[in-house]
Amino acid sequence: MIDTPTAVWDPPPSRPSLAPTWIGLIICLIVVLLLTGTGVLGLRAAAERRYVSSAETCSAIVPVAVDGTVASPVEAGRPGTACTYSIRQAGEGRVGVAWMDLMFYDDALKAWAHWYLQPKGSDNARDVDGMGRAARLNTVLEPGRCTVQLLVLDSNVRLTAQVSFLGEALCANPDAIAAALADSTRASLGRLGELSLVR
Repeated sequence: MIDTPTAVWDPPPSRPSLAPTWIGLIICLIVVLLLTGTGVLGLRAAAERRYVSSAETCSAIVPVAVDGTVASPVEAGRPGTACTYSIRQAGEGRVGVAWMDLMFYDDALKAWAHWYLQPKGSDNARDVDGMGRAARLNTVLEPGRCTVQLLVLDSNVRLTAQVSFLGEALCANPDAIAAALADSTRASLGRLGELSLVR
């Protein structure tokens, strides 16, 4: 009697699970939706035009006030040009000058492009939080004179606010000048936004 080897039973291959495929498809779909939503929001933000220039632009500016000084307009200015103010103090006469230059663009994307192409300012320039989309502060101290400049980007406007004082007393605390200039600029942006909504 001849023994013949018994065939080893080999089960048929099992079908691969579809779960990993479906999980992968769901993840891809979520990523596509997120990218699409981000792109739409980005395009809307780029096309934003919150501010509109007008003949009343300078009247909406809130002049800077430091240590009891009073700022009065030197000239009415025109849209896209600087609104200038003479700063006086009781008993001292004119002690400084302030101006605010607003550049209006067709949309936020153009304003952003000009913002990042402009010079960054002095070596001690620093970023300011909570002011528009971006803001930088420059302070220049000289004997008997000080200048504080604030550059702001918000929506479709690029703003430069600057105040210069003569005299050791007013220049003794540049941080107070910077804080007053920031308050003035923040209030001015709010009024400019309201002015644009009316038009």
